Amino acid sequence: MDPGLGLDPHGLLGAFADEYSLGLDASISLGVGPRAGAERASYREGWTSVRDAIYGSTKAPGELNPAFSRDVANWVREGDPEAVIDRCPPEALPAGGIRTDYIANAEYRWLVTRLTETYLDNWEQEALETEFRYITCMWQPSFVPTTLIALRTETRASVADALARKVLSRDSDPATLRTRTAFTQQAVSLVQLGDASGAATLLRVACEFHPGDWMLANNYGFCLIPLEAESALSALNKATGLVDLGTTMPILEANTAMAMIRAGDSSSAKLIIAARSADQVPEDEAWLWVSQDAKNPTSSPLEARLLPLRDYWELIRSVLENPGPS
Repeated sequence: MDPGLGLDPHGLLGAFADEYSLGLDASISLGVGPRAGAERASYREGWTSVRDAIYGSTKAPGELNPAFSRDVANWVREGDPEAVIDRCPPEALPAGGIRTDYIANAEYRWLVTRLTETYLDNWEQEALETEFRYITCMWQPSFVPTTLIALRTETRASVADALARKVLSRDSDPATLRTRTAFTQQAVSLVQLGDASGAATLLRVACEFHPGDWMLANNYGFCLIPLEAESALSALNKATGLVDLGTTMPILEANTAMAMIRAGDSSSAKLIIAARSADQVPEDEAWLWVSQDAKNPTSSPLEARLLPLRDYWELIRSVLENPGPS
């Protein structure tokens, strides 16, 4: 029996090469990323040496290097899979144009989505469209193993409904969603390591790439909350302005309420929380800031926790209704 179940490592890794290379370029060029305790101490130094040896100092400090990112993406598609997974810097990077295995990459991205994302509403539109064509026998995959495809079955009606909701939501295009995911995942890792400043730097760059994406602006504001509440409010207010008129985003409202509390404007935070009951808030989990001293939420240290949004809503309500001594 094939232990890989027919998986092509290069096809699988190649599906995420662009996000991988973008995150690595941001980490090296912006000086943020996993600390020595999270990965080998030589992680950043080794990659910086590879970049500088090939491209020299052609970019100013703090700027991304598109040529480096392009060639790292090629290496992900062609290099030793174990080295790619371990982020082990190679002696050299393959140069030239980006390989065009777009069909295989798209299939593997779809396969990973259907095996890892439980809820269809969390799928990108691209994956939903592929799933619908597969279910309706309009298309058959050529690269991904059928053994793994068979591990999950969806109905035509459920996929059609999810696709309709995605189209009507006017959500971001797949490329923007992948950029959002790549930057956000790396930012979450930094937040977990206690580096909110590094996470904010990453997401500031992401917002520059996609200034019309409300979720990136929300995530940027989230990272700023423990650093500078007023700047966080500015980013979150921008995110609010990017949301379609008449649409509410509880995650954005929750972050705004916490930023207001940190800025000393509890009265405005109360208005946000009082505007909806907990049962009107989804139970989806998200990374959220929690005060280590509930009686002193304005200035006590904050801790990032993965919590159901509904529980967080009630937590903020409790904090606002039972303030500690001023």
